[in-house]
Order: sequence, then C-alpha cells, then structure tokens
Amino acid sequence: TLAYDNALPPLNNLFNRVKAEAHTVHSLALMSTEQTEQQSTQSTWWFDCTHQTPRFAIEEAIVHLSKQFVQNSSNHQLEITGAEWWIQHRHSTTPQHFHFDTDVGRHALTTATANGNGGADNEQVPIVRCPSLSSILYLTECGGPTVVLGQRPTVSEWTHQLEMIPAEATECDIMFPRVNRYMLFRGDMLH
Repeated sequence: TLAYDNALPPLNNLFNRVKAEAHTVHSLALMSTEQTEQQSTQSTWWFDCTHQTPRFAIEEAIVHLSKQFVQNSSNHQLEITGAEWWIQHRHSTTPQHFHFDTDVGRHALTTATANGNGGADNEQVPIVRCPSLSSILYLTECGGPTVVLGQRPTVSEWTHQLEMIPAEATECDIMFPRVNRYMLFRGDMLH
C-alpha cells in the first residue's frame, strides 16, 4: 500500500475542480435514485485511458494520477488501459463493508468449466476478476480509515466456492483520509 499526499498539483486548480464535480455527480445520483443524504449512493463510470481524451476534471485527474504515481513507478510495470471511477458519499452512520474490487459485470456473467473438457456434465465455476491496482483519492478528511487486509479472493478448485488466501488476515494497512491524499494498493486485496 502506497500513499501520496498533495497528489493533485495546484496547477489549473485541478483538485478543486474534481471536488466540485464530485459534489455534482453525487447530487445527480441522489436525484436519479430518489435517495436522501442519509443513504449511500454510488454509480460507476469507465474511462478508457488508451482511446479517450479527458472530458472533465475527474478524468484529467485519472490521467495525471496514473502517469505520476503508477506508470512512473518502478514498482509497477503495468499498462493502464482504463479506470473505473465513482464518487462515494457515505453518511457517518452508514458503514462500508469489507469487499474486493471486482469487475461485477464480468464476475456475474463469466464462468469456466470445472473439468475444462467442455462436456455437458461440466459444473460452472465463477471467475473472480480483480483490477491490477485499486486506488482512492480522498476529497475530504471525513470518515474512518481505509483498512486493506492481507487477504485476496480465489475460487477453490475442490469446492468451486470463493475462498480467502490466507484464510485469516494476519496483516493490514490502515490509511486515514486526508484532503488530496492518493492511495494505491493491490487490486485483489480485501478492504
């Protein structure tokens, strides 16, 4: 887990533009789902870094952060193809449950055969697709810390059920929110 403070530069007032857009996106999500400020809202969008130019500040930030902290890092030899992004506004009484970042559409629709021979007797086994990296850009200092546990998902070859590797978390990273802090961690870690 890595963290970078003052991740978005003051140039072009990018952080403040991102924060203003985030507020607008959240307000639109509330209107479209008829939820109240007490409820959590979340919608996701995809930005194709290889074929799209940034349309607004949030996508400009994605390009800047991926170039500055992912592509220029010697620790990550990844080709960034895109980024799924969302704005999460959570009331202080609404908990965030531990989860894995996954391609939910692919996870729900994609399966492999258990014995691999393509026969009619094959049992369907779910495939868990996680991103190579996950990241968080904190816009405020509100809320509790992000806890990244040293566990990742896998599908058991024996039971074809989701399992945790290791079975019990023995390590974790804890990151507290700070304005303009950017956090990067392995995309398949429970958090």
